[in-house]
Amino acid sequence: MKKLCVIAVDYEHHVPRNENNIYETSIFRGLQSLADQTFKDFELIIVDDCSTDNSAQLVLELQQKDSRISYLKNEQNLERCHTRNKGILASQGKYICFLDSDDYHLPNH
Repeated sequence: MKKLCVIAVDYEHHVPRNENNIYETSIFRGLQSLADQTFKDFELIIVDDCSTDNSAQLVLELQQKDSRISYLKNEQNLERCHTRNKGILASQGKYICFLDSDDYHLPNH
């Protein structure tokens, strides 16, 4: 069991890349801030609430690099509350926190 579960809801965050192949969105900044944490005993569950942008591709790329990342996709749009609850039900962490698409964490958070 992981100590902490971080749940992120993904919905329409439009994930473009710049000329250096770097994602330029706040959700990527938040996900990258988790990868840069000094505390490593966590799982990250990203729940896609029927997004039609290319953020699923971003998550799949991140998943290949980090086994702590899980990806769930809703069959229909459930809105934020129900989508977070889906993440909670899938969690195996002792503690739970949420990462909104415009949030990020400092390395010692």
